[in-house]
Amino acid sequence: MEKDSPFSSTGRRCIVTLMCIFVTAFVYAQQQKISVSIKELPLKEAISQIAEKASMNVAYSKEFVDTSRKVSLEVKDTEVNKALTLLLKGTNIGFRFLDDSILFYNKEYQNKTEPVDSQGEKKELYVKGKVTDENAEPIIGATVSVKGSTTGTITDINGQYSIKVPYGSTLRYSYVGYREESVIAKATTINVVMKENAVSLEDVVVVGYGVQKKVNVTGAVSMVKAEAIENRPITNVTTGLQGLLPGVSIVSSSGQPGAVPSINIRGTGTINSSTAPLILIDGVAGGDINLLNPSDIESVSVLKDAASSAIYGARAANGVILVTTKKGEKKERVVFQYNGYAGFQTPTALPELVNGREYMELSNEAMSAAGFSKPYTQEAFDKYDSGLYPNEYSNTDWIDEIYKSRAFQTGHNVSARGGSEKTGFFMSYGFLDQDGLVVGDGYSSKRHNARISVNTEVYDRLKLTGQMSYVDFYKKDLGYSGTSGVFRLSQRMSPLLPVMWQIPDENGRMVDSENWSYGSVRNPLQVAYESGMEERKTRVLNGIFNADLKIIDGLNVGMQYSANIYTRQVDEFNPKMLSYYSDGSPLKANEDAKDYISQSHLDVMTQTLQFTMNFNRTIGRHELGALMGFSQEWENRSTLGATRDNVMVEDIHVISAGMINFMNSGTKDEWALRSYFGRVNYAFDGKYLFEANLRADGTSRFAKGNRWGYFPSFSAGWNFSREKFMEFATSVLSSGKLRASWGELGNQNIPGNYYPYLSPIITEESYPIGASNTPVMGLWQNKIGNPDIKWETIRMLNFGVDLSFLNNRLNVDFDWYKKENIDALVRPDVPAIVGVSSSNVGYVNLGKIDVKGWELNLSWRDKIGSVNYNLGFNLSDARNKITDLGGTPESLTSTASGSYRRVGDPIGAFYGYLTDGLAQVYDFESVNTTTGKYQKPKFPLVASQNGIVQPGDIKYRDISGPDGAPDGVIDDYDKVVFGEKEPHYTYAIKGGLEWKGIDFSFYLQGVGKVAGYLEDEARHAFINDYSIPKKEHLDRWTPMNPNASYPRLYQSQEHNRLFSDYWKEDASYLRLKNIQIGYRFPARMVAPLGINSLRVYASADNLFTKTDYFGAYDPEVRTTSGDVYPQVKTYVFGLSITF
Repeated sequence: MEKDSPFSSTGRRCIVTLMCIFVTAFVYAQQQKISVSIKELPLKEAISQIAEKASMNVAYSKEFVDTSRKVSLEVKDTEVNKALTLLLKGTNIGFRFLDDSILFYNKEYQNKTEPVDSQGEKKELYVKGKVTDENAEPIIGATVSVKGSTTGTITDINGQYSIKVPYGSTLRYSYVGYREESVIAKATTINVVMKENAVSLEDVVVVGYGVQKKVNVTGAVSMVKAEAIENRPITNVTTGLQGLLPGVSIVSSSGQPGAVPSINIRGTGTINSSTAPLILIDGVAGGDINLLNPSDIESVSVLKDAASSAIYGARAANGVILVTTKKGEKKERVVFQYNGYAGFQTPTALPELVNGREYMELSNEAMSAAGFSKPYTQEAFDKYDSGLYPNEYSNTDWIDEIYKSRAFQTGHNVSARGGSEKTGFFMSYGFLDQDGLVVGDGYSSKRHNARISVNTEVYDRLKLTGQMSYVDFYKKDLGYSGTSGVFRLSQRMSPLLPVMWQIPDENGRMVDSENWSYGSVRNPLQVAYESGMEERKTRVLNGIFNADLKIIDGLNVGMQYSANIYTRQVDEFNPKMLSYYSDGSPLKANEDAKDYISQSHLDVMTQTLQFTMNFNRTIGRHELGALMGFSQEWENRSTLGATRDNVMVEDIHVISAGMINFMNSGTKDEWALRSYFGRVNYAFDGKYLFEANLRADGTSRFAKGNRWGYFPSFSAGWNFSREKFMEFATSVLSSGKLRASWGELGNQNIPGNYYPYLSPIITEESYPIGASNTPVMGLWQNKIGNPDIKWETIRMLNFGVDLSFLNNRLNVDFDWYKKENIDALVRPDVPAIVGVSSSNVGYVNLGKIDVKGWELNLSWRDKIGSVNYNLGFNLSDARNKITDLGGTPESLTSTASGSYRRVGDPIGAFYGYLTDGLAQVYDFESVNTTTGKYQKPKFPLVASQNGIVQPGDIKYRDISGPDGAPDGVIDDYDKVVFGEKEPHYTYAIKGGLEWKGIDFSFYLQGVGKVAGYLEDEARHAFINDYSIPKKEHLDRWTPMNPNASYPRLYQSQEHNRLFSDYWKEDASYLRLKNIQIGYRFPARMVAPLGINSLRVYASADNLFTKTDYFGAYDPEVRTTSGDVYPQVKTYVFGLSITF
C-alpha cells in the first residue's frame, strides 16, 4: 500500500471510531427518556416542549382538548409516556402514540360509543370546515388529506372544504409555505388556523452534506432565504447577496450586461492563490452561481469557519457557499407561478468633461506652464465663439454622445410545483434580457434557464431524486477595449472635434459627411458603431441523481452522481476601421488596415460520485449524529482556438473566410480529487454541544508525496439559556448560546496551472536555423515547477455568541475569528543565469499570513396590530497582514497600482509617498525676475524635479534616507504604505413592513473604510496629447485659487503624478441598494378569476449613493485608468401571480 493512501493509521482510526459510534447507538437506543421543568404553562406549550424533547409531532382537536389550561411538571430522566401521564393526571385528556406522533383526545368523548354501521364497522364522518392563516384570511387551495390513504380535497376561494373520512382518522392540512397541521376526525366541523412554515428555513440550517437544527449549530454559518432576493431586478445571484451576509464582501464594480461581482469571505488570506470561495449547488461543486436563475433558489448558506467548512477540506480555505434550489413536496397540490418585470437602467455616475472653450483655456494654461507656446490665440477663441468652424472648433461632449439615456431590462420566470402521495416535482423556465448603455448596441446579454426536479419514495424506505438544468447564456461586448475602447477614448478625444467631419451642403450649411472625425486618438463613436464585437455563448447542462436508503430508523445510506457539461464559444470580429481627414482624403494608415476574426472553444466535463452514511438517534437526553462519506470528482477540459486576418466578406464571420495570418492552438487538461470525510455530532440535554469533522483529500494537482492532505476541525457549544440558573431571565432571554471552533482548511487553487509541480516544455516558431534565417519550430522550457509544492494550510479559530430576546423577536449574533495561512505560496527570486524570469519560477510554501476579524448581526421582527415589520443590521471587518515571506524579498507587485508586498503590511497595500499639500508662493525663497519662476524651494524634491517645481505642485514628505533618517531628498527611502484596497466595516441595514396586502422594504448597503486610486485620464488632465480635463479640474491651483483640490495644470505632467497619498480616494459609501413597494390583492377579488395570489410591485436598485469618491466614478470602482463600464441604477415594475 502506498504511503499516501487515505487508509493510513489516522484514517483507519477515524473509520473504526465512527463504526463504534453506530454500534453503540443501536445497542443502547431503547426507550426515550426526557427531563423537563414546567411551571404553570398552558397545556399547548407544555406538550410542545415534551414533544420537542422526544423529537415527535403533536396532534389534537381543539374542539375536544382544552389547550389553554395551566399545567406543571418536574421530571428527570423519565420515559415519555410516564411524563405525559403525570402531566395529564387529574384531567379528562388522554394520549396515545401513532407512528412518530403523540395524539391527544378527550377521554369522556373517547369513552362514548363510537358510531358504527349495522355490521359493527366504524361509520364514515362528513367533515367540513374552514382553513385560514393567522390573520384570519382564507387559504385557497390548501390540501386536506387523510393520513395513510389517497382520500383528499382542497379548499375553495373562501378557504372552506368538505370531505368524507373514516371516523377517528387523521386529517392532514398542508399548503406551500405553511406548517402542516394534523387533527383527529371526530367532529363534523373542524376549522384550522395554519402558521407560516419557519421550521425549514429558520430553525434548520443547511450545512455540509445535510442540515442541522440552528440551536445545535456550533460553527459560523449564515443563511438567507429566497425572499431576500426574489422580485429584485438582479441579473445574477451574487449581486442579490451583496450586504445580506455578515463577513461576506461582494464588490460589483461594473454594470455591464453579463458582468459578475467578486466574492470574498472573511478577508484575503493568500498572496498568489485564488481567493474565490467553494460554491456547491445542490451539493455539487463546479457550477456557476451567476448563471443560476435567482427565482430557482430556495436558500443560500455560507460556511465561514473551520468547524462548518472542514468537511470540504482542500478547497474550503476561502469559505463555502451552499446553494439549495427549489424542489417539489409530496402531497402538495400543483401550483403554477409567474414572476416577471420590465424596466430600465441608468448610470449611477459618469465623468463630466469641460466644454470646448474651457478646454482651450486650460490647455493654454498647461502648455504655458510646461514652457510651450499657447496653442489657442484670441483668433481661435473668436472662431470657437462664432460657431462657423465646426471641424476645428466644435463643442462635443463625448460622454453624452456615447451613452444612451437608459437601457432596457426585463426578466420573466414561470414555474410549476406539486406532488402526490409519494412524489414531488418542480420545474421552471427563466428568461433575462439586458441591453447596454452604449450607443451602437455593442453591449448586451441574454440568459435562458430551464430546470426540473423530481423526487419520489419507493417502498417507504428508498427516496430517489433526479434533477436536470440547462443554461443558455449570451453576452456581447464591443470588439475594442482598454486604451482603444469607448470608455477611455471618450475621455481622450478633443471636444473641439465634431462627431462626423462637416461639409457644406448645396445651401452652404455645414452638415455631417459620411466620415468620422479623427484626432490624436480614434473617434469613440466610430468604435461604438464599427469596431465589431466579441460574442460569448455559454451553455451548461447539469444532471444530479440522488438515492437515499433507510436501513433502519436513524440510519441512512446515500449515493449521488452528478455531471456538469460546460461549453463556451467566443467569436470575435474586428472590421477595418478607416480614417479620413476633414477633406475626405484617407490616412496613409488605411493601406495597412486589416480586419480580424477569431474563434475559440472551451469544453469542460466535471463529474462527481459520492457515497454517504448518516446516523441520527436520540437516546433520552442524548442526541447523537454521525456522517461518513466518500467522494470522487474528476474533470476533463479542452480548448481550441484559431485566428485569421483579411476576411473575404465582412458579413461572413467564420474562420475559413480569413485569407492570411493563420494561427491556431489547442490544449487539454484533466484533474481528479478523491476524498474521505466524516463528522460526529453530540448534544446533551440540548445544552452541551460538540462536533468533530475530518476530511482526507487526495489531488492530482500535486506530486505523489504531497497529494494527500488531512483537514480536521473541532467545535463546541453551550446553550446556557437552558440552565436552571438562567431561569430568572426567561422573560427576556429566549435563547443564548456560546460557540468555539478550531480547525484546518486547505487551498489547492493555484491560478492557471493544474500541474504546478511540473516543468513544462512548450513549442515556439522562433528559432532560425541555417543560412536562410527562417524561423522553425523549436522546444524550450519556459517555467520551473516545484515538485515539493503542496496545499496552503489555513488554521482558523472562531468564537461566537448567539442571543435571542423577547420571545425571539430580537436576535443578536457575534463572531470573532483568526485565520492563519501557515503555508502561503510565494515566488522565490532566482538568478538570471537560470534562464527563466522570476515570474516563471514555481511557487514555494514558505509564507505566512494572518487575518483577524469580527461580525455582528442584529435582527428584529414584530407585529403591531395588523402591521408586520422587521429590521436588520449587520457589520463586519477583516484585516490581513503578511507575517513571513519565507526569505523571499519584499517587492512592488504592481507599478501601476502601487501594490507592495512586505512583512508586517496588508496584502497589496498602496505604497508610495506621503504628501504635505500643494506648494505655495511662500514655500520658495526667491523668484527669478527675468523668467518669473520661483527658486530655492524650502521643501525636499525628487532629483528629477529640479527646475520644474513651482507653486501649485505637490510637496512630498521626506521620511527617511540611507541611514534611516530624513536626508533632504525624496527617493525610494521615503515610500511607505498609506492605504488598503481591502474594505473595512462592511455593513447593511434592511427593513420592511406589511399591512393588509401592502408591503414595503428597503435595503441599505455600504463600506465604512476603503481606499481607491484612480490613474491616467480617469483622474488627470493633459498627461499627454489627450486626457481631457473634467469639471473637477476647474478647481486647479492658480495664484488666485491657492486652496485648490488639483495641482497647477502642466502639459505631459509626471512630477505631480507620482504614486502618493495625495491621489488616494476615500471609496467608502452608503448606497440605497434596493427599495420596493408592492400590493397583494385580496383573495376574494382574484379567486373568481382562478387566481390564488396576485401581487404587483415597483422596485429600484442602487437608487442613491452617498460618497466622497471622485465624482466621475462609482466608489466600487476602486482602481482604474478609465476603462470601466458604469455602475447602474435599475427601475422596474413587476407582477407575481399564482394559480
